[in-house]
Amino acid sequence: MSKKSFAGKVVPYQFPFLEMGLFILVLFGMEMILSGPSVGRKSNPWWSKCGRWSNELYTEVKENTKMNDTEIKIMLKNFLDEKEKLKAFPAKRKRKLYALIYLSGKLETGREYTEREINEVLSNWHTFADPAMLRRELYNYRFLDRSKDGRVYRLAGKQPLTEELGL
Repeated sequence: MSKKSFAGKVVPYQFPFLEMGLFILVLFGMEMILSGPSVGRKSNPWWSKCGRWSNELYTEVKENTKMNDTEIKIMLKNFLDEKEKLKAFPAKRKRKLYALIYLSGKLETGREYTEREINEVLSNWHTFADPAMLRRELYNYRFLDRSKDGRVYRLAGKQPLTEELGL
């Protein structure tokens, strides 16, 4: 114990080891609690199921859904107009994927499209005038493949399974 003067009086001073120890213990405990869930995290992150990252998730084009067109149209009823065109692109992931499945069904299997041709096909099936965004989404979710130079697009030989996409 050391002595220190306070307001003209000599008072004993003791370093607050106990309080500091408790403070460090609380900090360490909070660090362990907050980082605990990340220690046992699976090796497959959530995005491995929805984009270009995992090849084992895909099957043949016509086997991509167990849903027929009428079931997909029912899921998209708030997004389709009377001519069955997309009038808005859904914000929620599940509906977005149904919209992409719907649009990929409008493309011919085995045919190669130029960027202009694919934009025309997509423009025929939506009303919000953004075929480039739809083309990118179809490519990102692996419904479309393209050449390395980006000039030729085709419907992917393998498409995401609805179960793997979380649908």
